[in-house]
Amino acid sequence: MKDIEKKLISWGKVLLIFLLFNYSWLFQLIPVYIFNIGLDNISGSTNVLLSAFSSCIMVFILFFIYRKSIREEAKHFFKNFWDCFDVGIVSWTVGLVIMVASNILISTLFDAGVAGNEQSVQSMIASLPWIMVINAGILAPIVEEIIFRKSYEHLIKNKIIYVLISGFIFGLAHVTGNINSWVDYLFIIPYGALGSCFAFSYVKTKSILTPIMFHMIHNTVLVLISIL
Repeated sequence: MKDIEKKLISWGKVLLIFLLFNYSWLFQLIPVYIFNIGLDNISGSTNVLLSAFSSCIMVFILFFIYRKSIREEAKHFFKNFWDCFDVGIVSWTVGLVIMVASNILISTLFDAGVAGNEQSVQSMIASLPWIMVINAGILAPIVEEIIFRKSYEHLIKNKIIYVLISGFIFGLAHVTGNINSWVDYLFIIPYGALGSCFAFSYVKTKSILTPIMFHMIHNTVLVLISIL
């Protein structure tokens, strides 16, 4: 009975964390009211700054919640850096290849263009490019890896199922909110493939810093390519 209660409490904690992530945009209201920013006419640059602010708050909250286990996994990561690096770079490369190939197939077969999430990110990069290096390249990977990888990894015993679920939820989160037709749901595949590969690297290295590092590299490279 106690085991069931513990599992329910653990899953309840995961649910609350996902709800916190989903409504993290509410943190943007803090500077909006402090600096009396008009909500009817927010510029692109202001939107980027508000997004970065909410990301900072999320990083602080998540680090506070998981501070003990993150500290332990960080020690393991630095002690076994090159082993973690080898697993991470192979996993990222596989995910990147699948992501690029599936994006090309979806765009070619269904004339889908690019994912709505990608369009939103490109718009934000155009507004404040170097702030987006920090927001998308550093803050977002920390938040997303802790939420989509770390928060429930210990609750799913079958790691193959965990890797697949992690990838699917990650992919779904990146297309939800930018759905205009059923074709947009196909972009779950490229995002999900990358997410599953990050999840695999977490399982293999037992340190959340591994997927965080390569998620940072992935996002930073893409942002810098867009800028340059």
